[in-house]
Amino acid sequence: MPKLAKDKYCTGCLACKDTCRHRAISVVLKNGMPFPKVNSDMCVECKLCEKVCPVVTSISKNKVSDMQAYGGWATDEKTRYHGASGGAFGSIAQSFFLQMKSPVVFGATLDNDHVKHIMIDRLEDVPLLMNSKYIQSDTDGIYHQVAQCLRDQHDVLFSGTPCQVAGLYGFLGKKRNTEHLWTVELVCHGIASQEALDIAKKVHHFDKLYSFRNKEHGQAYYVSQCCTYWDGDEKKTMKREDDVFYQIFSTWLLDRKSCSNCMFSSIERVADITLADFWGGAKKEEEYKLGVNLIITNNQHGNLLVESADGIETYPASLQQAINSNSNLYNGYKFVQYHPLVLFPNFFRKVLPEKVRLAILTRKYPWIFLWAPYKLMTKWYAKRMKKIVMKKYKDVL
Repeated sequence: MPKLAKDKYCTGCLACKDTCRHRAISVVLKNGMPFPKVNSDMCVECKLCEKVCPVVTSISKNKVSDMQAYGGWATDEKTRYHGASGGAFGSIAQSFFLQMKSPVVFGATLDNDHVKHIMIDRLEDVPLLMNSKYIQSDTDGIYHQVAQCLRDQHDVLFSGTPCQVAGLYGFLGKKRNTEHLWTVELVCHGIASQEALDIAKKVHHFDKLYSFRNKEHGQAYYVSQCCTYWDGDEKKTMKREDDVFYQIFSTWLLDRKSCSNCMFSSIERVADITLADFWGGAKKEEEYKLGVNLIITNNQHGNLLVESADGIETYPASLQQAINSNSNLYNGYKFVQYHPLVLFPNFFRKVLPEKVRLAILTRKYPWIFLWAPYKLMTKWYAKRMKKIVMKKYKDVL
């Protein structure tokens, strides 16, 4: 039997399922998260799944010395407003369609309260892939589509979390080294379970999610990161302090376990381009309010794509500024993985009254004191990792 990643490290990228020619791998849900399951009766032990798994078989990463950091935003006001941060991804995708001979773009879209990866081949569909999604995207079958597009001589832009980009590279193997493929990764905070959204809708008595993020009042963390729901025919944006989804999301208690042991949240990045919020990275307050992206090109291939994108305003930044603005750029370890609700989720789901479990998940008093030590230890560890990174790469930062 093949030895795939343990549940603690499995990212759910599903590259293993896509590569199995004998359909011996299915998907099972554990705590609302997808995991591969091998059918021993159908498995021929070819071990292809092991070879493509980016956890079992390591994926090469870019050199820090090749990285270039920028602050930037979409020059089109609509793209900037509707996109996450400064709308950089939307502008890159739009320019990609306008400049390439046969372009297709892959990314995550929100579909009926679920997130999934899709392919688009029209410029007008770019908004489907814009804005943030904070629950895991279903990538089942998407790597086959990417590979087929590359065989058909399309120019391909693929966006996703770092582990999804790593899954794509694992699936493609040597075929990843092509001038027709560009990858964009988002600096990832962690992926919440679908259960977090289901709980929020139930508590708020809303029908459906409209978006995970709203920049109506600006980019600032405590006003932009809040969900907008459909309440009948009316859209209603929650205040961050009242939004149950964000209360759960910020505790990490319903995150995927691998998100507390991320192998891809290191300063050596996987994709050609890395995008994130650039907290404190704006030169002027009005720029920050509208949204500013941290844009890191990790190699020359990615840098050429960003430089050729007509719809982005950029200014030079340093990697040290990038590191200072986002700890998830270099650290993927969280001590919350040792919280009782994370260690024994099914047990506490059964024995705890629903209201008590919700109070713990949302850090209500006095349960916040049980959660706070894990947060403090994680912050301490991130500071430690920052010092290590700064010392190791002081000559290029």
